[in-house]
Amino acid sequence: TKGRGALLGLDVGRLRCGIAISDSRQSSAAALRVIPLGAKPSDGAKMAKILARVERDFGTQGVVVGWPLEKEGQVGQACQNVLKFVQAIQKAQLVKGPLTFWDERYTSVRARRHAYKARKKKTTNALLQKEDAIAAALILQSYLSEAVWEGGLELDDPEDEDEYT
Repeated sequence: TKGRGALLGLDVGRLRCGIAISDSRQSSAAALRVIPLGAKPSDGAKMAKILARVERDFGTQGVVVGWPLEKEGQVGQACQNVLKFVQAIQKAQLVKGPLTFWDERYTSVRARRHAYKARKKKTTNALLQKEDAIAAALILQSYLSEAVWEGGLELDDPEDEDEYT
């Protein structure tokens, strides 16, 4: 839904979930906050409530979730963890907008560099937590930039070759 309201970006980790938001024109992303994650099944419902509140407060139209592929592009344990997280969110049926997975390789490293430069080389727990929100913003910005490159249009299913012949 390019150009039709703000989007949320998520960087889901083992301990925290970074949240970012785009502007309503979907041209830029900014770090919003970090939410600690727990290991209990009820934590998915709690996170869904938080995301639903953010969705409502900011009028977001969808969610872009970082997909942590391995270096060579394979789906690994990190992707499986994100999938479980997303399934828990979907099970709660509170988040309304569409969900999109987006390749997030190297965003945590880039986020750490951004945070490192911004804090004059001081590493604290608070700084590490902000890295998750910065990573979410980098994931979302990457998605937004790709959508601009593609002309801001929703792409058709590439499997539907008849449409192009």
